[in-house]
Amino acid sequence: MLLSLSVKNFALIEDLEVNFSNGLNIITGETGSGKSIILGALSLLLGKRADHSSLKIKNKKCIVEASFILEKDTFYQIFEKFDLDFHIDTIFRREINSNGKSRSFINDTPVNLEKLKTIGDRIIDIHMQRENLQLTNKNYFLTLLDSFSENNDLASKVRKNFYIWDRYNKELELKTIEKNELKKNYDYNKFLLDELQKINLLPNLIEELSQEQKILNSYDNIKQTTSKIITLSRQETHGVADKLVEINKLSNSISEIDLDFKSLNKRIESLRAEFDDILHELEFKFENSVGDPKKLEEINNKLNLLYNLCNKHNVSSTNELITIRDNLYESCQSLESFDNEIEDLNIKISESILALKTSSKELSSERQKNIKPLEDLLMSLSKDLGMEHIKFKFNVVKLDKPSLFGNENVELLFSPNKGTDLSPLNKTASGGELSRIMLIIKSIISKKTYLPCLILDEIDTGISGEMAKKMGKKLFEMSEFLQIISITHLPQIAAFANNHYKVFKKQSENTTKTFLKKLNEDEKIIEIAEMLGGKEIKDSALKHAKELKKI
Repeated sequence: MLLSLSVKNFALIEDLEVNFSNGLNIITGETGSGKSIILGALSLLLGKRADHSSLKIKNKKCIVEASFILEKDTFYQIFEKFDLDFHIDTIFRREINSNGKSRSFINDTPVNLEKLKTIGDRIIDIHMQRENLQLTNKNYFLTLLDSFSENNDLASKVRKNFYIWDRYNKELELKTIEKNELKKNYDYNKFLLDELQKINLLPNLIEELSQEQKILNSYDNIKQTTSKIITLSRQETHGVADKLVEINKLSNSISEIDLDFKSLNKRIESLRAEFDDILHELEFKFENSVGDPKKLEEINNKLNLLYNLCNKHNVSSTNELITIRDNLYESCQSLESFDNEIEDLNIKISESILALKTSSKELSSERQKNIKPLEDLLMSLSKDLGMEHIKFKFNVVKLDKPSLFGNENVELLFSPNKGTDLSPLNKTASGGELSRIMLIIKSIISKKTYLPCLILDEIDTGISGEMAKKMGKKLFEMSEFLQIISITHLPQIAAFANNHYKVFKKQSENTTKTFLKKLNEDEKIIEIAEMLGGKEIKDSALKHAKELKKI
């Protein structure tokens, strides 16, 4: 059960602390006093998204904290699943910073919102005013039927199998789209690939061919220049080679006289030998080099082809063309791999749809067993709330293929009076009838799911008079097996409270604050009298309030 709630700096609440007890806890207050703010704070604590606007004072942190008493047999397993330490006294805390970011904790261990919400939903069910609209959702009745049948594990298995099957279908759809797109471009990509594969692309090929082209284009100039170098070097008496021989002889003649010249002479000898070697290499090149117009033409053609390919692919080097060629190759090859992947996905889809159909069929069978008992229970509980002649019937519609909820849709048909035809609940039930039916459904689900705490926000909408008394009695009976916190505007319901709290606002010159106060017995009578007759309490209202409290 919810033991205590602490709220700091949230909406109109500056600092609020309240303790709750077992049984029926009633919260009352004038319209706009802040009852919904308390539910908003609890919703934050159970995983609702937060933002900066939640803060009363924008530069201060908002903190919502609640303590619960939990039964180990019911909750130990889910705490263990999320690797959390279980304590019978469990504390939830949510902090929202001034920048809108939040942190969440369970027993001082940081948790994400998903864990907070998953565990919180097992502890508290908050029924908001708009939730009666769920009675128009066919899937809601499947959830009700599964809770009543205690099929939640089987329903989870169906959902898991559906998600697996659906995921494979979506993957197949994407793969098929990708393959079709690839097929559209395949012919053109294959043409581009063949074009690049015809030429033997090597790294730096353009640079190497350009250098060879430059040499062949300069053949005559190179030949003439080489001839001049050889002539100048071999010229009799004036040639460089003969002069070096003469210089070497002269330096040698004095190297024995002056030892400094000995090392210089060795260097001259080395220079003469190196120059002689250079001349021999130049002469070899001169004698063996020939012009090759045909090869030059081949190089020119190849370079033109390479430059055209570079322009075509908007690149500037052979290396980039090689990258494009390799990518085109992979793209063309991948079309073949798509067929293998698609075949593999089709096998997975066949296996997953079989698993989904099998689990859905098993779930349908369990649902069928429990439809009549649930119809009977709904009608029996409805009589306690003044609907003596009501009839319910679940209309089961088989689906062509399984959905997230199994093989069928379920619609709840409803007849409020004798002689009235059964028709869809959402089309014929009044607001008061919807409220009472929702309360009955909540009582059924809470018993089946061992829910510790149920919070109701004006579930009595559309109810008054004698029906309000019956609903109050029903809430009181339900509070014997679970904690109920109910926000109400009806004195007939408030009279059944084990614990009564009043929400009120106080305004100062610059701010408005919301407070929550637990009422003593005398204050309960006064509050109920105000609910009956307004702020100016008359003796008749007080008398009526006391009579209600005796019920």
